[in-house]
Amino acid sequence: MRVGVGLLTYEAGMPGGPTGWPEAYRAATEFALTAEALGFEHVWVSEHHAWYTGYCPAAVVASAALLARTSTIGVATGIVNASVRPPAELAASAHQLSVDSAGRFELGIGRGYRVLETTTPGGRERQALARAVPDFLEEWDRLRPRTPLWVAATARAAVRRAAAAGHRILLAPFTDRERVRVLAGEYRDAYVGPDPCVGVLRDCCPDADSAAMAARMYREEISGWWARDGKLLSEQGGADDALSAVLGRVATGTADEISERLAEDEADGVDYLALRVSFGGSARSDQLQLLAEVPAVRSWLCG
Repeated sequence: MRVGVGLLTYEAGMPGGPTGWPEAYRAATEFALTAEALGFEHVWVSEHHAWYTGYCPAAVVASAALLARTSTIGVATGIVNASVRPPAELAASAHQLSVDSAGRFELGIGRGYRVLETTTPGGRERQALARAVPDFLEEWDRLRPRTPLWVAATARAAVRRAAAAGHRILLAPFTDRERVRVLAGEYRDAYVGPDPCVGVLRDCCPDADSAAMAARMYREEISGWWARDGKLLSEQGGADDALSAVLGRVATGTADEISERLAEDEADGVDYLALRVSFGGSARSDQLQLLAEVPAVRSWLCG
């Protein structure tokens, strides 16, 4: 099992998080340096747009800053929203950063899922979601960069499309075990290329503070903008059930309990775990130290 850590979001003003952006970026750099010293393969950066907390809107740029301060660790994006940038511009920027960093940068791409982020004054609507990733993949294949590409996927068709192009996949943190097994099987059956990789972004809370931060983050997100059929879950009366289900998939508890939970992913056919220990803008290096002492993680880092 290969393992990285994140997600760095650079939010400011969140309870328990940084009080301003200079502090957020300083803490993120310290987080990346600690992850590098502990032997994690990547540190992951996330992005969103039109987010009131200042959630990082330019993950490729933020990744460049981390690459400039680190020496060996990879930096990956989980994810860049393909529906808000021209495919040629995004592919060229990612390719150039990978070249400049001697291959340490890896792009993770997805279509996005908040209409607010895909609608611009130019008139892009929900339909932009459907073509965002296919259009980007066409441009990426034309450019033919050597760096691996991670494709965020939740549907079988998206998984098969990524596999047929020889790309890696990154599954969402709330993907349950049965779904992981199904999608991993679909991916391997359709994969064409030398290096298949099923990745999962998994929420991991090695202490009580991170568990509280995760619960607060998901409560705010689910009540504020999770929707079904165009209507908020909070308006349908489904927010509490969704919160309970999502938190039930977080790896938390004692070091041994977390280890057992993460080992389930390995048994289900996962090759790579991107462990999110940074929630609501908080990027605490001490949480990485605790994570590195989880038995399964320690064995993967040493292996």
